[in-house]
Amino acid sequence: MAANFETKRITLDIPEDLHRKLKAVAALMGMTLKEYILGCVEDKTFNREPTETLWQAMEDSRRGENLNEYVDVNDLFKKLNLDEED
Repeated sequence: MAANFETKRITLDIPEDLHRKLKAVAALMGMTLKEYILGCVEDKTFNREPTETLWQAMEDSRRGENLNEYVDVNDLFKKLNLDEED
């Protein structure tokens, strides 16, 4: 049964030799290249030990200190200088 979720497409240009190596590693692991790359991205992004800065931010948040408020995600992006209007 197919998963029922929205997806977004990302196109990356990578060297041909790296593509070949990634595809071979994925095949050796019994995975598609897509499954392998998504697994690597998730592992690198979400399976990291929190830094001291993150621990401090979580502790501050628990105490209600150093909190920021944003009207919406666009306001957050603007304050982080991530808005597209630059």
